[in-house]
Amino acid sequence: MVLYAVKRIDNASGTAVAVIVVEARDPEAFSEDMLKNELQFSSEDFGKMVDTLRDHIPEPSEVEGLQL
Repeated sequence: MVLYAVKRIDNASGTAVAVIVVEARDPEAFSEDMLKNELQFSSEDFGKMVDTLRDHIPEPSEVEGLQL
C-alpha cells in the first residue's frame, strides 16, 4: 500500500501555479493529518517561490527531449 497526498499551490493573488504530489511508500510513516498540515504550512512558501521563478521555469514541451 502507498499513501499519496496532493496540494494545489496558489500564488499571492489566489491563482493556481503548481501542484505538489507526495508519495509515501511506507504509509505507516505518516498520518493523513500530518501530511495535510505540513503541505498547508509549506504551500504559501512554495507559491511565492514558483511565482518568483516563473520566468525561469520552462514549459514541459521545451524540455521534452532533454532527458532531464
